[in-house]
Amino acid sequence: MKPSQSQYRPQLDGLRAICIIFTVIHHLPGSPGWINGRMGVDMFFALSGWLITSLLLEEVAKDGSANLGAFYIRRVTRIAPMYYVTMVLYIILSLAQLIVKKDGENWHQMLNALPWIATFNSEYRTVGAGDIFGHAWTLGVEEKFYVIWPIIFVVFRAKTVSAFILSCAVAFFLTYLAGFDPGPIRGYLGLGFGAALAILAAQRHAVISLLRRPVVAVVSVVCIAGFHAASIVHPATAWHVLTSFSTAFLVACLWYCDSSWVARGLSWAPMAFVGRLTFGIYLLHVLVMNVLLKGGMAKFGQSLDWPIAFIVVYGASIPVAYAFYRVVERPCINFGRRLALTRFARAEGAGSPG
Repeated sequence: MKPSQSQYRPQLDGLRAICIIFTVIHHLPGSPGWINGRMGVDMFFALSGWLITSLLLEEVAKDGSANLGAFYIRRVTRIAPMYYVTMVLYIILSLAQLIVKKDGENWHQMLNALPWIATFNSEYRTVGAGDIFGHAWTLGVEEKFYVIWPIIFVVFRAKTVSAFILSCAVAFFLTYLAGFDPGPIRGYLGLGFGAALAILAAQRHAVISLLRRPVVAVVSVVCIAGFHAASIVHPATAWHVLTSFSTAFLVACLWYCDSSWVARGLSWAPMAFVGRLTFGIYLLHVLVMNVLLKGGMAKFGQSLDWPIAFIVVYGASIPVAYAFYRVVERPCINFGRRLALTRFARAEGAGSPG
């Protein structure tokens, strides 16, 4: 059975909904020590690695080669518009704070961070750039994966060992440039776990047979929960890496086996709905938090305990993300698909005889 992008899998959106809850909690002021919200992005990385590689595998299985031009058009129109809209919102709010409140700290941070943010290199930003739009570092890691991995995949798709060695060398170099910061290390390993398992499943039918067993999904969930607990008791990067590793198996199980109770639970319609909005929620939730908690509530001298703060921020982020999904994200995705289909269909037609 070949991976297929044409079949919608609501259980994967449900998994995204779980991941974004962890991420929102992580960024809340006063978030509890018994929840390690940073593990949300570790799960996202493994999911992205699996999905992107599965898309490439599907194209190769269909046409014998992957159309990188069409792939990049779809990726750019999927990510860049919402990303840059969010960046502009940060610029506007930082400037408004400077003008209205005469507080130039965020504006100066924004100016220092802008060259890094605008080029998807936030993981390399300097200390002077502060932490404004700080969670953009994950997009920097993912974008490099989206650009580099498809080229390696296409050039070395018949030489798995060579592709593996070159990928490790590139990831090592990119993490070296980041000073071997744990964030990029976790990111590239998580992406690599998802990609490697997708390739292994495509090459070994026995692996697919294993992944179709519901018990594997259950074991993966138990492992993720165990690594989360271990990260609370004894914080270490290794627990995040192991979380990504386990998540890769969970994603693969959800991909091939939608009959398990894990898949059915994650396919619950409200979770799948929120899951489709996770990109917008991820980009915008810190802005929503700053406006509501540091702006609105602080103005009236109010502070909220973290559970209430989570409900307020998460609850507000969903409709905000939905509005941007309808106005920006969805139209740009559809435009990218049409552009990729039209442009490359014409290119193939122009090169055909007769």
